Amino acid sequence: MEHSTDTASRLEWELKRLLVFFAIGLGYIVVLRTSGFIEPDKNSLHIYYRVIAIAEPWIVTLMFFFFAFFWWSFRRETRNVANTIGSEQHIERNVSWFSVGMAALGIALATWFARGLITEGTLFSMDEYGAALQSEMLAKRELTSTFPAQWKQWRNAVTPVFVQRGNDGSSWVLMYLPGYSFLSVLFNRFGADGWLNPSLTGLGMVAIAGLSRQEWRGQAERQWVAILVYSGSTQVLATSLTGYVMPAHLTMNLFWLWALRSKSRVRYLTAPLGFFACVLHQPVPHPLFALPFLTRKLREQDWRLLMACATAYACAFTSLLYWSHLGGVVRGALSLPTLGHLFVLVANVVLLAAWNTPIAAVLLSMAIKGRRRLESFEGDLFAGILLSLGFYLFFSMVNQGHGWGWRYGHQVLGNLALISAALWPCFTAQVGSIAARRALKSSLLFTVLVQVPYRAWEVQHFTRPFTLAHNWLSRVDADVVIVPSDSVWYGRDLIRNSPGLSNRPILVDGAVAAEIGIQHLPVDSKAKVMRVSVEELRSLGLEAIK
Repeated sequence: MEHSTDTASRLEWELKRLLVFFAIGLGYIVVLRTSGFIEPDKNSLHIYYRVIAIAEPWIVTLMFFFFAFFWWSFRRETRNVANTIGSEQHIERNVSWFSVGMAALGIALATWFARGLITEGTLFSMDEYGAALQSEMLAKRELTSTFPAQWKQWRNAVTPVFVQRGNDGSSWVLMYLPGYSFLSVLFNRFGADGWLNPSLTGLGMVAIAGLSRQEWRGQAERQWVAILVYSGSTQVLATSLTGYVMPAHLTMNLFWLWALRSKSRVRYLTAPLGFFACVLHQPVPHPLFALPFLTRKLREQDWRLLMACATAYACAFTSLLYWSHLGGVVRGALSLPTLGHLFVLVANVVLLAAWNTPIAAVLLSMAIKGRRRLESFEGDLFAGILLSLGFYLFFSMVNQGHGWGWRYGHQVLGNLALISAALWPCFTAQVGSIAARRALKSSLLFTVLVQVPYRAWEVQHFTRPFTLAHNWLSRVDADVVIVPSDSVWYGRDLIRNSPGLSNRPILVDGAVAAEIGIQHLPVDSKAKVMRVSVEELRSLGLEAIK
């Protein structure tokens, strides 16, 4: 009974710490919610705070009560813990590839179906639209897009956000690297539009399973823990419904790590995989993930592998010279941390916990407490999470703007799943195999019954007005539509035109149009020009700004 009391007290400490953490997180959200900072106005354009203030209080509160019940349950069962430890004979086996394949196919199909049901395929943020616009250009074998010369004076009124003007002043160039857009072109060419991110999420599960089988051979339970924590992440699921590049970063990192940890020549695939991971979108997410593992290879003096990787990364970062505007953006984005950065850091940690199945928070808490005793692999996984959190402390763009969960850290969600599997034997040793499995099942049940429906509502709640607005504007019977972008929240995001202004109607920013004069629009006298009113946009659910 002495051992039982000791193990229960250790778990009790972890759960107490999580209860305090969620209570602090809830306090942060309450302060944000009552500050008035989240109200839509011209000086508060980031949706990040508004989503947290409106959506997170309920889920954080429910997770607080989940852990409170978790704590109470284990305190009640302290007397049974000793009887469950080591009660089963260990049988060496692996998760079958058939099971993994079926699960990966299932998650891809489910997220593809949910994408059409919840978001209707709408690209909510301009980051997503920018990637889609770049895909249109690449499909035409163009890296830039020239729009009609007569619209040159109106370029600021018709150019979407995050699209920059070329040196000639009459062309568009995307500020992001083209890797993800190339993948999108391939999928679209085969008529699989909308399948890219669901497929990447399914492939990410395959990589998680492969890594788990490789690291913990013959330990099927640990392998399943990694797979279930990955698939139980509502951030992974929600981001699969979007046009964000983050699922590609996550999946590419996992395959990169799978190759790196291989004992065969497969490990040299890390070089091309690393190159492609760096040119997906921005060069930052992959190095934050890879640096701890490459540092260990440096200590191990694995020179051949390091030289191959160094060559690949040199080629990747040389490509930034072509996208010199991106290099300037990255350099200009860094600054010294402020109190605002620290506030967002805590909010990001809350999002990391609240958007993942609860058992992941328990196991990550155990990793934090025992980080000095982590083995090399687990320690490097943990360092990758810390590097991502630390880097964005110095990011002058304090918050991520749009996105579901902690979007900037999406590339290390695989780390969380693998750390959970790594710490699983420690958790089982503390509470017993029967209680540990019950905790995992309860966590997944909470995810399925509470988190998934809630996050589905959240995504639809915030995207629905923009979905209606984009669909309505695209069907307006006119040649040119003047949009009052400065009168509705995020109204500038409604200006979405195709390369070469080939879309009809052409959407024009009303604020810029007012400065130039609508009578100077470069269209003939027979062209139909329509002005959209604020009331029409508000009737679709968009909010007027003060």
